[in-house]
Amino acid sequence: MAQTLRDLGRPLASGNEADVFAYGDILLKVTKRSNDSGPATHEARILAALAPLGLAPRVDGVIEVDGHWGVLMERIHLPVMASALSDPNLFPELLELMVSLHGRIHAVTAPPEVPALKQRMATRIGRAERISPDLRSALLTQLTGMPDGDRLCHGDFHPFNILGLDQHARVIDWLDATRGDPAADVCRTELLISTYDAGMAQSYAESYCLATGVERRAVEAWLPLVAAARLAENVPDEFDRLVQLAQGGTLG
Repeated sequence: MAQTLRDLGRPLASGNEADVFAYGDILLKVTKRSNDSGPATHEARILAALAPLGLAPRVDGVIEVDGHWGVLMERIHLPVMASALSDPNLFPELLELMVSLHGRIHAVTAPPEVPALKQRMATRIGRAERISPDLRSALLTQLTGMPDGDRLCHGDFHPFNILGLDQHARVIDWLDATRGDPAADVCRTELLISTYDAGMAQSYAESYCLATGVERRAVEAWLPLVAAARLAENVPDEFDRLVQLAQGGTLG
């Protein structure tokens, strides 16, 4: 097996936080942070907890390569859901599947060692430099009054992180998993999808609320906070829109 990052070859996929490499017949997801085992250990713990539910890839351990830590996990040979959602004949069925998967995640009581959603959100809002100090202070005050919750929240749930088009679908990329209020997690999903399909985003949030009994206004109440927290992720194309949403704008 490879012992250096160079030996791993070209990544199969690359994101802001990690690169994913083929590693024999499994995958190795390597964090871009050096000398920090925390993200890999955190994601491995989440994957292990989800194994009995069939929601996520099987985890095979955590290793260090050139000072970078990575999670060894099952390689899933299933289509990415996003590639099929453009088919109007498949859309209703896939939307229902997305809602079902998200609901199954939220049915799980998060392990106590999983970070609190509100704590992570407060940290990110504190790093959001593109909003004024007064708005940042107001948002942090608003955050303290929001529900805490103890449900498992994925943190990055969207069609590009779902593999499969039926009941065997799996959800990947659990690095941002937290413990909190499902409405906040749904709001995050709606915001992410709205960057490329506003209609799909709205349909998703409304379908989730209808299926689970979560109030639509409970999801909408998280929007300024979710938008401000996303500013800390440094996505330049979204800066102006996220600032507007943090100031109380709407997705519609």
